[in-house]
Amino acid sequence: MVAVKSFVNEKWQKEAIVVVAMDIGTTQAAVSFAYFYKDGPQTIHRVNQWPGQENQAGHSKIPSLVWYDRTGKARAFGAEVRSYAMKDQAEDEGWKLAKHFKLHAHPKSMRTRDNLTLDPLPFDVPLEKIYSDFMRYLYDQTRQFFQQRIIDGEKVWTKHESSIQFVIAHPNGWGILEQALLRRAAISAGLIPPDLASRERIQFVTEGEASVHYVLVNTDLQSHMKPGVELIVCDAGGSTVDTTLYTVVDVNPVLRLQEVRASACVQAGAIFVNQSAEKHFSRIFNGAQLDPEDVEAYVEEAIECFENDVKKSFQDPTKDCLIKVGDRKFNDDKLGVRKGYMTLKGSQIQLFFAPWVVQIIESIEQQMEGHVVRHILLVGGFGDSPYLRTMLSVGPGERGIEITLANDSAAKAVADGGVIWYAKHAVSSRATRFAYGTETLVDYDSKASEHQGRQIRQTPGGATVKGGWSQIIAKDEVLDEKVEVNKAYYRMFSTANPPLSTIEETIYTYDGPEASPKFMYNKSGDLNPHFHKTCVLRADLTGKQSALVKMNNLKGAYWRLRFEIALTFGSTEIRAAIEWKENVGG
Repeated sequence: MVAVKSFVNEKWQKEAIVVVAMDIGTTQAAVSFAYFYKDGPQTIHRVNQWPGQENQAGHSKIPSLVWYDRTGKARAFGAEVRSYAMKDQAEDEGWKLAKHFKLHAHPKSMRTRDNLTLDPLPFDVPLEKIYSDFMRYLYDQTRQFFQQRIIDGEKVWTKHESSIQFVIAHPNGWGILEQALLRRAAISAGLIPPDLASRERIQFVTEGEASVHYVLVNTDLQSHMKPGVELIVCDAGGSTVDTTLYTVVDVNPVLRLQEVRASACVQAGAIFVNQSAEKHFSRIFNGAQLDPEDVEAYVEEAIECFENDVKKSFQDPTKDCLIKVGDRKFNDDKLGVRKGYMTLKGSQIQLFFAPWVVQIIESIEQQMEGHVVRHILLVGGFGDSPYLRTMLSVGPGERGIEITLANDSAAKAVADGGVIWYAKHAVSSRATRFAYGTETLVDYDSKASEHQGRQIRQTPGGATVKGGWSQIIAKDEVLDEKVEVNKAYYRMFSTANPPLSTIEETIYTYDGPEASPKFMYNKSGDLNPHFHKTCVLRADLTGKQSALVKMNNLKGAYWRLRFEIALTFGSTEIRAAIEWKENVGG
């Protein structure tokens, strides 16, 4: 068992608890956990023994892969998927592979913006089921690992299983809809029951925030910290690269960080380098007049060699690399293959990397704009790339910014960081990644072109048009995790005793370029681009007539119900509520 050193000197002083952090990446997944008990050390354990990886002792990452049979049943997970026995059975029985399924969960805006090529889901198995099956596998393996390697493990697990706290990491660009998908999958997987109280046992953390907690523990960074110092954490993963700018708020008694602006999330991870290489190999071998079955085998072998060896070591575009294809009898001068090895020019490999590395550097530069950054902390699987680190050193590094690799190649920083995040919560303020608001009625103005052509609605307060945007929180607004943002809204009635019942308010997010649009619906009644339905709030006001206030205008008396929509960002999740006052009279 791999037990990481204690991440704080202090002993745990709260009730005993088990914390399990899951990081399901596009290409790799990992689980870390902690058993905190009173006066015990705050230590992380990594699940590092997985079926199919018996010859890789100490390696805590597994492939994010699932074989499905024709009935939609999951048959193999993780490293077992790649075993020769499983591959043969899959071919014989017509199984299909779920890979890169995380890309299907990305918000539509991310998928369309980056024109992602998605691997089809096998046999139309729903995405939520794939996540659920994979979570159940991770959970079962974690339970087995815990019970076998923690003293009195079975007894401890049984005692605390109904109160396990789960931390699930996700990209910075994900929001409440994607979190809801993960929560439903966790419930289906049996991690928690479906009741509301149990749902509180799942917490979400962005990959960027988990990474910064990992970095703070696994580098000597804290010795360089003082209030006002700014640093960037870049989590370069399989598909997304999350970059966040932080400023140090305080160092004593504990280190506290604050997000400076909304973190960046770009689709420029390691799988896109693989895809560029695969397109190259497919074009080369398909143009060589080879047997189609040989072409398929050579491309598969070439990309496997590239992914597992060449990509991880590539650094110098002036040096060529060898790609293994076929056996030692395979020779082809036109392809540059000799004794089963194809020469791949370094300049060609550079082309596989270049567009994605450029995006990463641009993302970092955008985060740094207008700020004096001292440190860039690089984590994530793609962060291990010598070429990426070299390009960063001749970019931002030339301006005196120290670039530090804070990775453990055998582990995932995000899984460890999820446990540390649960215990420490070093980030006290976060920048909103979207604007939040709701639909509102707008006072009708016959001279305003935006009002013309919209349906006019008469209310006790006057003529209005529907579809207005009422912004509650702006994008990039830095909020302390304890702050509640409130905004007042009104319902108007022509009688003092209206039949009050349940009121509903829908919360939307806006990720477009305008600072604060006037309308969220167009004149045809369709939602404008960049607006996304997030959640629905409901409040039962049956019999709450005492909350009405009598008002007067030129048309006479009417009664107004005042309520507030309250939004908080207690951790990395948004919480929303409707609040009102009773017995206000009038």
